[in-house]
Amino acid sequence: MRKTKSALLCAVLFIGLWLTACAGPQMAPVTAPATAPEDRWEEQPTVATGGARMAENRRIFYGTGEASGMRNTTLLRVTADNLAQSEMAGLIDNYIQTLAREAGLSQIEDPDQEMLNALTRTILKQARVGGHQYNDADRSLVSQCSLELSTVKRVIATHPWVDAQLRKNMLTHADAVYDALTARQR
Repeated sequence: MRKTKSALLCAVLFIGLWLTACAGPQMAPVTAPATAPEDRWEEQPTVATGGARMAENRRIFYGTGEASGMRNTTLLRVTADNLAQSEMAGLIDNYIQTLAREAGLSQIEDPDQEMLNALTRTILKQARVGGHQYNDADRSLVSQCSLELSTVKRVIATHPWVDAQLRKNMLTHADAVYDALTARQR
């Protein structure tokens, strides 16, 4: 009798362990993540609308990223955020390179390029992903990363690698280069 109970207990434990091992991880259900109010964006963003714009009398750089086709909502959100930040990085790099040329760096040598890259990295640390829009129809998520021009100017004014004359020229031309960037986007 005792051997039968032991054998039965071992069989139940073995079947329980086997069922647990064979069961795959559960996928997260596809539900809409918490979204920001839609009125935070002046227009419905798409991947092609990244750039610069005036909003509420503030000059803003923004990048958008769209991700779809993933069942895991966390992965969907992270992918969209990374795409938005990547677009922002390209935009800020272009802005800083153009601003440096306008400020008098006609021939950008390696030390100058290193300084501009460090400046760009420091500026990008200030950019924040501030909005998400989820589309139930195609299960896609659009993220928006934004950065104000005033923040860019503050970083330029305080960055230790920028010499005084270049800093002065960059701050003088910052608004004009931004305006030229927004004019190209229209």
